[in-house]
Amino acid sequence: MNQLNLQEKLKSYTSEYKPLFKNRNLIMLVFAGIISSFGSKITYFALLRKVYTITGGKIASLGALSVFEILPSIIFGAVAGFIIDRISRKWSMVVSDILSGVTILAVIFVQDIKLIYLIAFLNASVNVFRIPAQRAFEPNLVEKENIPLLNSFNSFANNFTQIVGAATGAAIVGFVGVNTAFVIDAITFWTSAIIITTIRAKELHLGERGKHIKAKAVGLKQSFKEVSKEFVEGISIMWHEKSVKLMVFIDLYFTFAMTMQGVLIYYFIKETLKMGDKAELAWGVLLSSLGVGALIGSLILGVVVKRYKKRFKLFLNALMFDAVVFTIFLLNRYFPLSIVLFALLGVIGSAYMIILYSVIQNAVPDENRGKVFGVLSMLKSPIGILSVTVGTAAATLISAQGVLLLAAAIEASISIGVRFTKTYRDVE
Repeated sequence: MNQLNLQEKLKSYTSEYKPLFKNRNLIMLVFAGIISSFGSKITYFALLRKVYTITGGKIASLGALSVFEILPSIIFGAVAGFIIDRISRKWSMVVSDILSGVTILAVIFVQDIKLIYLIAFLNASVNVFRIPAQRAFEPNLVEKENIPLLNSFNSFANNFTQIVGAATGAAIVGFVGVNTAFVIDAITFWTSAIIITTIRAKELHLGERGKHIKAKAVGLKQSFKEVSKEFVEGISIMWHEKSVKLMVFIDLYFTFAMTMQGVLIYYFIKETLKMGDKAELAWGVLLSSLGVGALIGSLILGVVVKRYKKRFKLFLNALMFDAVVFTIFLLNRYFPLSIVLFALLGVIGSAYMIILYSVIQNAVPDENRGKVFGVLSMLKSPIGILSVTVGTAAATLISAQGVLLLAAAIEASISIGVRFTKTYRDVE
């Protein structure tokens, strides 16, 4: 009987996704994203190796590369959101992919480290426009009630490329060399652009603002004053949508707590767990486990989010579970259990992101989604840099484990404390 009930539940969950599987436009967009993501993983390893080789293995140079890749989100995040709310989001993605292919291909001909930093900055700048454009465009492809399933579908695809793409990217760079790897990545971006051109979907924000766009000659001709006004408007929209406001504040802390973890968990494994030379292998196994958990959880959790009406409560529950499971991981000394706990963190992380994006896409009007996602990206980028700086500095004083436990405690406190706010009561 239990097995029969399980089969019926699985069948019920699968049936929810049928409209998405039959949606040609959505399948094309997701497929294009998978292809370009594979290419990006190749570039990640190829750029690391090129910078490492040119600078003679200086760690500071690799850190500088990361900074140049983060800076565009800080500088152009709000501007990107402002622009893509006024032009075709589909063609924004196409142009971004074409330019990404060009910038990546240019790295082949450069040996000066400063020029490589510049190209990395330009490539990341193009990507600043690509991601908010897709997030704002996606809800036009599905019915409103299926937006959680859309984000679940995206989460599944992203986690799949995270697991397979990382291994494939490293292998390609190792087997065919850096320059060939850059060529392959450029081709993946251009292939993605071609696929996106085949999508046929009405862009609602153009229908509502078409005359406004033509009259004001949008783009680079807009004044700095007006761009600033749009940035303030993006903040205002997030502030006045109660569920979005609280979720954004929580997400900014979550970004702060998460960004430092890559470095600190590595130190935790090496120093606290005393794994020594096996630390890299252990960290790789944990990351793979995280990806597998996220992959398994993505499709199931999309249905849960769709069916569960109190999404903000579900969001806070996910936050609490994350804090509890992560704390157990930090106190545990049995590595096989650590692998299982990281898989659970992957499941929880999927739930967190599906709920966050679903609420924003549902609550924010179509014509303003671009600026909201652009502003959110801009706010998160400096917090990521601050996280690594503060986290590593604090770890030298109280240990990596201590910093991570403190971050988990604050996360749990937020999950509990928010429930007592008037905004939470109003939303629920």
